[in-house]
Amino acid sequence: MNDYRLDWQDGAIANLRDIRAYLEAEASVTVANQVLGDIFEQTEILSKFPLLAPIYQHRPAFRRLVIGSYAVYYRVLEDVKLLRVYGVFHHAMDVRKHLK
Repeated sequence: MNDYRLDWQDGAIANLRDIRAYLEAEASVTVANQVLGDIFEQTEILSKFPLLAPIYQHRPAFRRLVIGSYAVYYRVLEDVKLLRVYGVFHHAMDVRKHLK
């Protein structure tokens, strides 16, 4: 089985920066490192199992992987073996306006 490449879009990278800044300010650098490490580790698993996460019911073109308090929103591009990550948001947030 060929692995899929992960393609982190600018918006997702900005989300990760915001999450890090928030966690460092509200908790600690250690907590921020742990949460982001978990996000990267779990997202990396998708490169082998791209259909692991369920389809996001409000935007069926996306899949939603919940990791702790956050969710990673991505699309699978089968033809080029690519997972395009569009955003990382707190799982309780209504993200429909952010996903296009």
